[in-house]
Amino acid sequence: FFWICFGSMFVYFWLPDFLFQALSYFSWMTWIAPDNFNLAAITGNQSGLGLNPIPTFDWNIITGIVNPLVVPFYVTMNMFAGLGLSFFVIVGIYWSNYKWTGYLPINSNAIFTNKGTRFQVDKVLTNGLLDNEKYQLYSAPFYSAANIVVYSCFFMFYPFGFLYNSYKEWDTIKFATSFIFSNFKETFQAIKSGNFKQVFISKDAKSTLSKYDDPHSKMMSRYKEVPDWCFYSILVISLVLAIVCVKVYPESKTPVWGIFFTVGINFVFLIPLCLLLSVTGIQMGLNVLVELIVGYALPGNGVALMTLKALGYNIDGQADNFISCQKVAHYARIPTRALFRGQIIGVFVQAFVFLGVINWSMSNIEDMCDIHQKQRFTCASDRTFYSASVLWGVIGPKRVFNGLYPTMKYGFLIGFLVALLFIAIRRYAPKSMPNNFEPSVFIVFMINYAPINLSYIIPS
Repeated sequence: FFWICFGSMFVYFWLPDFLFQALSYFSWMTWIAPDNFNLAAITGNQSGLGLNPIPTFDWNIITGIVNPLVVPFYVTMNMFAGLGLSFFVIVGIYWSNYKWTGYLPINSNAIFTNKGTRFQVDKVLTNGLLDNEKYQLYSAPFYSAANIVVYSCFFMFYPFGFLYNSYKEWDTIKFATSFIFSNFKETFQAIKSGNFKQVFISKDAKSTLSKYDDPHSKMMSRYKEVPDWCFYSILVISLVLAIVCVKVYPESKTPVWGIFFTVGINFVFLIPLCLLLSVTGIQMGLNVLVELIVGYALPGNGVALMTLKALGYNIDGQADNFISCQKVAHYARIPTRALFRGQIIGVFVQAFVFLGVINWSMSNIEDMCDIHQKQRFTCASDRTFYSASVLWGVIGPKRVFNGLYPTMKYGFLIGFLVALLFIAIRRYAPKSMPNNFEPSVFIVFMINYAPINLSYIIPS
């Protein structure tokens, strides 16, 4: 069975990727009327909104947002519903020409000038910082209709996700935080009393897993845990390396306090966001929240924003990945220390391999990151990263909220009020909300446009 599936997958891979690439972006509806702009905007796979019942035969596209064989079906339906609502909002913004979006592509993660061309950030910079005189002579940056919805929903999610998930999973959060602080307290007292043996020699695993009676925990309790000092050491080493990085690389223009800020904000949001992943399989990062606050604190400094945004996103993102591995290892009964060694070695090797691959790619792949790159090395996520650094870093949220897009900031208020509404429903009328409706997933997937669209979720 394995070899039949493997062989079939190997052979089929060549069809959408090399022999008949239309199978990947199967925009058959636009073939009916190739010159119909409205049809392409609504149904198009690549630059439209992807409303297409049969959008692809490529497994890479089908699993572009989520793997339907892994995530429960109710989660996929919540995703589809969230994307569906955003679809109608984007259509309304675009065809009402709100903030001149009607002159731009409907679904793009790029930023544009007031003439509809791509925004060139070097036109408004002097020594890496915003030059207001150049900015006034050049242009303000403009978002597509989809990007306006994406960022508004980001702002809505953070207050909603923190409040609602904290209320919903309060017992788990309370247990986790009390366990963390008790470990901190024990370690601090051991260091204070000079009992370093207690710090550097791990305790028996029963201290945590003996509290549970399920078969997996009983079997895993036979393995020794990773001692706490290993995690503390990683935290300290990572902080030192981050500080050295921003000090040795002056072009980053990043203050050291920014590193500690990103660690602190992740400390607040880490458990609620990890719980969202553990319950639904959906991952959400702090990248937009970090870039918003840094944009206020360091206006005009796009490079510092990118540096702190990358750090802020990866702290909770890698924590999610780490816990996912731990969860699989728990059910597969892999020794805890063996898993930890594998993770640390893998991270160390991957850092050098990734850096080498990126440098080689940028030097050897023609038109790397160009939107029309023939091998599809279009760097969609990196373009989003760049656009955010320009709008929220170089231009700054003050200009965005006060002039360019003043309605965006109401996303925070809406998220706060909607969180209170669902908390009230869970408390006073829990039976009125379907068990299969997960509002956090619904809101997270209102964000999944620019550049992807409905064609990435309909096959799932």
